[in-house]
Amino acid sequence: MEKYKLTMFPTFTKGTRERYSGIIRDYLAPMFGDKALRELTPMAVQEYIANLKLSPKTPKSLSHESIDRVRDVLSSILDSAKAFRLLV
Repeated sequence: MEKYKLTMFPTFTKGTRERYSGIIRDYLAPMFGDKALRELTPMAVQEYIANLKLSPKTPKSLSHESIDRVRDVLSSILDSAKAFRLLV
């Protein structure tokens, strides 16, 4: 996720950078931060998104809109990895 921040964040507006930083810090890094890209299988990602509402790390249930935002940020990260040929 650090490579993503270094390469993609400069292209985002300040508000987008702040929003994405919070989502990465609070939701994505705790789950995926120590994993290799090859470990982020479609099944692992889908299970995470499906269970996000039930996550003990969230103090209350997330709205569908919030879950969509988490999914959108993760999608952006994975799309960038694919564009930079870090994923096939």
